[in-house]
Amino acid sequence: MPEKDHGKARPRADMQEIGRTRPQPPRRYRVVVFDDEETPSELVACILGAVFRLHGSKAVELTHEMARRGVAACGVYPHGVAESKAIEVMDAARAAGGFDLRADVEPV
Repeated sequence: MPEKDHGKARPRADMQEIGRTRPQPPRRYRVVVFDDEETPSELVACILGAVFRLHGSKAVELTHEMARRGVAACGVYPHGVAESKAIEVMDAARAAGGFDLRADVEPV
């Protein structure tokens, strides 16, 4: 007498483990801003606050870190967003007085 299936699907041998991988989350990138000795620290703090939506004290803290270490990490984003933020930082510094504040992205 044949065995009843009871509605349960049995995996077929040819369908097992074929391309069953989990999608990887998008790679993240850190936006870093470099100290340039020319851009006034008040302007740097203002730009960081505006671009990265930081409260005044956090923007000032990052500006001090930048002065001490020469660079500060300002946020981690997907690649396109990180690139846009870096460009926005540099454009804001140029627009505010022709300053050459430099920002870049690096993989996390």
